[in-house]
Amino acid sequence: MLKGICPNCELEIYIYEEIIECESCGLVMRVSKWEPLEFELLNEGSTEVATHNKTKKLRWNSVNRNVAIVKLKEPFLSWLKAIQHPDADMSAEYINKCCTTLLIPDFAMEEDSRAYIYSHQQAIFENELKSWDQDEVVFPKQRDLKMFEEWFDIEIYTTVLDTVDGVIMKEDEEDDQPE
Repeated sequence: MLKGICPNCELEIYIYEEIIECESCGLVMRVSKWEPLEFELLNEGSTEVATHNKTKKLRWNSVNRNVAIVKLKEPFLSWLKAIQHPDADMSAEYINKCCTTLLIPDFAMEEDSRAYIYSHQQAIFENELKSWDQDEVVFPKQRDLKMFEEWFDIEIYTTVLDTVDGVIMKEDEEDDQPE
């Protein structure tokens, strides 16, 4: 375990990982260099990043996508119980802390986003089922839009900002990268 000095309150801090928060003053920082130890300060809620002796503006780039979050409802949990899934006793609230997030086209109207989701509801339904059980024999046979709406709650968000520098790599693109 490394120890360092908080650049804000100058008290000793323990460093367990790359992003840390000073327990004394609440300053959030990232280890920018391990030897010698240096920090980049991450001021939450601010559009500025402070480093030891300078401040620079953050540029968060807008992504031309909307986000659809798929949340499971009680009928889905009942299905998990029916197939005797080991996690069937978890609450919907707990399960939905790790839900599927979909990047969808950048529609100006929520109705258009929902129409897009509904046009892909079979693929979304199947993806959710497969994420819990690979045996298609136990999948419900008649998966229509009515059942989709009973089993899933879809939340739509229209503002997507990329807060990370660098290129977004898709899983299949990562597989194609030369070693």
